[in-house]
Amino acid sequence: MVFTVLGIVTGLAASHWIRNGPGPGMLPGALQAGSQGLLLGIALLVALLAGVAFLRVRRGYADTIARDAVTALYTRQYADEMVPRLMARDDRGGCSELVLVLIGVDFLADIRQRYGGRVVDEVMRLVGRQICGQARADDLPSRFDDTHFAVYLHCREADHAVAFGRRLAMLLSGQQLDWHGDLIKVTVSMGIVLRETGESLEQLNARAAARLAAAAGPGQIVAA
Repeated sequence: MVFTVLGIVTGLAASHWIRNGPGPGMLPGALQAGSQGLLLGIALLVALLAGVAFLRVRRGYADTIARDAVTALYTRQYADEMVPRLMARDDRGGCSELVLVLIGVDFLADIRQRYGGRVVDEVMRLVGRQICGQARADDLPSRFDDTHFAVYLHCREADHAVAFGRRLAMLLSGQQLDWHGDLIKVTVSMGIVLRETGESLEQLNARAAARLAAAAGPGQIVAA
């Protein structure tokens, strides 16, 4: 913002200097014209650089809000802002096309206690990468909190979300995290619910959390 203001002020000063001139006797005619053109070019360059800097700062701020630094998925804050818009769209059409897949990483507390927070970040990054690979353009995959992911799928049936969950589980089953010679197996459990028309985001999240809590063991998928 400071650079933008500086560019505007410089441009205005240059325009005023060009219109009114530097004053009698200050510069010969040819030199005066050349100096005016040089000053105008500098002012335009400063304004351009200031605008580019401002756009980069604004884009970086938006990415900080929208993307989780560890997993590169959408943040909870961004999802909480966008999902109600999807809900409003469905409510206007009178048909729900939103399914929530709430994903919990199994034994994450044990992994943290044994290996520390850095390994937890690697585990979350691994799961997030697989989620991102399975999500479509109309879906909204996000990091729900420190230990969970929330994937809002654009579909009309929970069966489609169950298929998504099974693909994710299959992909994770073929991968292990190597940490200083220890091979860490990563599994996830899931709670899946189809949103009901008129249901709030808080109600949807709560129902998915209840389904996840009902999982009988690691790697289970519980759908409503």
